[in-house]
Amino acid sequence: MRFLKERASAEDYRRHLGLVNLVRRDFEQLSYLLTKAGEQKDASLPQIDRIVLYIDDLDRCRADRVTEVLEAVHLLLAFPLFTVVVAVDPRWLRQSLLDHYPHLLGGVGDEGAKLRKRSLAKPATPQDYLEKIFQVPFNLQPMEKTGFAAMVALLFPAAGPAKPEVQPSLLNPEAQSPKDLTPVIPIPPVTSAAPTAVTESKVVAVQPVETPASPLLATVLPEAAKPQSDQPPPDPQRLTLTKKEVADVQRFQPLFQTPRAVKRLANTYCLIRVGVNEDEWSGYLGPDEKPGIYRVPMLLLAVASAFPTLARPWMLWLQEKTPARWQIAGRDIADLTTKYWDTTDGSDWKLLACNLDQLDLDGWPAPESKVIAKWAPRVARYSF
Repeated sequence: MRFLKERASAEDYRRHLGLVNLVRRDFEQLSYLLTKAGEQKDASLPQIDRIVLYIDDLDRCRADRVTEVLEAVHLLLAFPLFTVVVAVDPRWLRQSLLDHYPHLLGGVGDEGAKLRKRSLAKPATPQDYLEKIFQVPFNLQPMEKTGFAAMVALLFPAAGPAKPEVQPSLLNPEAQSPKDLTPVIPIPPVTSAAPTAVTESKVVAVQPVETPASPLLATVLPEAAKPQSDQPPPDPQRLTLTKKEVADVQRFQPLFQTPRAVKRLANTYCLIRVGVNEDEWSGYLGPDEKPGIYRVPMLLLAVASAFPTLARPWMLWLQEKTPARWQIAGRDIADLTTKYWDTTDGSDWKLLACNLDQLDLDGWPAPESKVIAKWAPRVARYSF
């Protein structure tokens, strides 16, 4: 017994156990200390009943990193103190496991050829591997109509009456004369880049130095920073949609399943909108009582955002065939599936066709070759 105790306390073996064993020991000690602190009800000690670890974006990692994270999750779940929540595309997990264990899962070789079965038993699958780690799988459902409407209201602000900001000092009649009581429009900050991004609450567009946001910039910028171009600056009102545009965006709900796709539409449509030439602007929006040509790029962008893998083939099909309607007929689904067999799937074409049939396109302009030839290349810039 003395020999066993000496060997158990010695470092001869322990130093060769590796990093995983060291991490396990530390977690075990942490779990013990926190559990003991909870039992003592000592006000001076932190009362922690559970540590919840959230893991996101695992489906953006390479196969070996995915496997390492899954092994770490399995290690953490050995202790009651830890709960792990993983938000991930399960398809990425399954494919990563197949790539990392090609000779163990599914009997697939390095070059994709099936290997000879080494036993009479059925080979293990990635699903078998994942079931030993994840205790409660939970699939998020596609975005419903109420969620889509809320996101559109958030990301596509409708135009309203302008409310210029007035400096408080100018409201003092004793300090200023009536002729000085003019509204002061705040000057947007000047940056060195021109990215366009969508946040959770609004669409933000940052304007470049080369084109000032206001003529007032000439009075505050140093001489070296003054813009040299006489081109008029982009109109910030272009980032605010009309009520009829917002109402038309609401029609696209059957196309969208994820909030990410709706954000992509908000970003790209604003980019298309601010790029319209000034002499085309009135025709783009149309009169108040009648929608303009904006409906064509809006529909193209909606499909490109909701079905990124099908966007370019679909727009090429529109340019080549110019169908009588925007929907895809059954015979066209077969032709598109055959023509683009290497990059698309027939089930995706069927889903797109089904969703297009559900759209309320009453009053929408029919496809015209000249209009599609003009807008399809512009929209294609914002597709994959």
